[in-house]
Amino acid sequence: MGDQKRLSLLLCAQPQLHELLETPRVIAAYYPVRGEVDLRPLLRRLLRRGKTILLPKIIGPGKMVMTPVARLSDAKAAGPHGIPEVDGAAWDGPIDVALVPGVAFDDAGYRLGYGGGYYDRWLEKYPGLPTLGCFFSFQRTPRLPVEPHDRPLTRIFTEQGMR
Repeated sequence: MGDQKRLSLLLCAQPQLHELLETPRVIAAYYPVRGEVDLRPLLRRLLRRGKTILLPKIIGPGKMVMTPVARLSDAKAAGPHGIPEVDGAAWDGPIDVALVPGVAFDDAGYRLGYGGGYYDRWLEKYPGLPTLGCFFSFQRTPRLPVEPHDRPLTRIFTEQGMR
């Protein structure tokens, strides 16, 4: 088993993460690409428990919506950045929590994405939405550059636990 796959499974098994996802009914998540933490085992469990899982869909330059998925295998269409997407309409209801990927995170809870600003713009529409960053511990850096629109993640999870 590859190291990132093993680390992803360790993160997916974190008890604190399961506790935080017990109550939410609608969970915005992501489909892993480019070495991101693979949450698919966790997402499958959440789907089996009746949770609504939303996956990102790019609808234009810098614009992203979340689309409900019934099965992770439904995420097949490759979007503009090669990310599997689900066909269907954008979710327009409330969202309880967001599982957020990234390239790096810092000690203050900020994340660095791939530079497109998709998550930053999308999160602006949900000012109080709890955000759970999902990273490998080796992605930690003491300090990232922060811009005015950036907001820290509510919690950060790695294979070593919650930060």
